[in-house]
Amino acid sequence: MTKALYKKHTVRGIIGKVLLYAFFVLVAVIMLLPFYWSLVASFRPETENQMGFSLIPKTFTLSQYATFFERVADVGAGISVFEIFGNTLFIVACVILLSLLTCSLGAYALTHLHLPGEKIILKIMTASMMLPGIVTLIPSFLVVDFLGLTNNFGGVIIPAAFSIYGVLFLRSFFKQTPSEMAEAARIDGAGELYIFFRIYCPLILPGFLTLGLFTFNSNYNSFLWPSIVLAPEQMTLGIVLREFQMVVSDTGALMAGALITCIPTFIIFLVGQKYFMENLAFSGIK
Repeated sequence: MTKALYKKHTVRGIIGKVLLYAFFVLVAVIMLLPFYWSLVASFRPETENQMGFSLIPKTFTLSQYATFFERVADVGAGISVFEIFGNTLFIVACVILLSLLTCSLGAYALTHLHLPGEKIILKIMTASMMLPGIVTLIPSFLVVDFLGLTNNFGGVIIPAAFSIYGVLFLRSFFKQTPSEMAEAARIDGAGELYIFFRIYCPLILPGFLTLGLFTFNSNYNSFLWPSIVLAPEQMTLGIVLREFQMVVSDTGALMAGALITCIPTFIIFLVGQKYFMENLAFSGIK
């Protein structure tokens, strides 16, 4: 009787796992299907793309990628795709470096310096995250224009150089570090910057890497703000893809351009996925 009951539960467990894995596979296929279709559309002639939806190309060609590289110069000031990549990566690199610096300093101050009114500051910062970005669009532009940063990379870099989300995110890492280390260092005569850079920053390196990934992802494909602030010769990938869509009607060329712009994102994620997944698990456990 016991063996029969055990076998029954075992069979139910196996069936349950099979159904669960089948569900996950189905969800994965549904999520990857648009990407796969984009890949297929970029490697087949436009005449075949116009014939309707098909997951298996009859003819492979690189002409769509050639079309993208040739026609992208028709967008904006006629700059090449390599200059566009350079503009985008320069802006993103500056934003990441400045954001990590400013957010980590703010997080350190709110965690280990015991500022007066710290709880009120945190409440105000949290409440400000509820405001939609579109609400601050016009005031932000007026400030940037007053500072003379329009038609300038600084008009995109400086407003994005600080993030309330980044401060709160890194604060969760600083809270895991012992405050006794800072107190001991202060007794030995160390300054706050020395304590911050030499003691605490190495301890929260996974947090830096994860926030860097988030910052890269949120700024790499940015369209609205750069399109308002930047000059035509300073166009980024987000702007170019939108403008390219307006002047080129070939589906394959559009998909080729989208896939080419995704390459840095894939590389960054593959390099940093270890820290990314570890911190997702950490956040979930916490």
